[in-house]
Amino acid sequence: MQSPDYDLKKFKDKITINPTVITHQEISTINEIEVVDQRDSIFESPYFIWSVIAVVGLFLGFISFKMIKEIKDK
Repeated sequence: MQSPDYDLKKFKDKITINPTVITHQEISTINEIEVVDQRDSIFESPYFIWSVIAVVGLFLGFISFKMIKEIKDK
């Protein structure tokens, strides 16, 4: 089995011996954002969603019935 060939050896001369130290700022709390009460969209209404599903179902049923009728006529 061959050992893996990593790309790190290609960057060996670019890696510094003493890396720079990364610091962070003081930890502070974040103020909560006020939630604005939004009206529900018509597209999120269960009645709208079910009516679209019903229309699509009726359309698919109509197309299927029409195709079956054509097959029987042949």
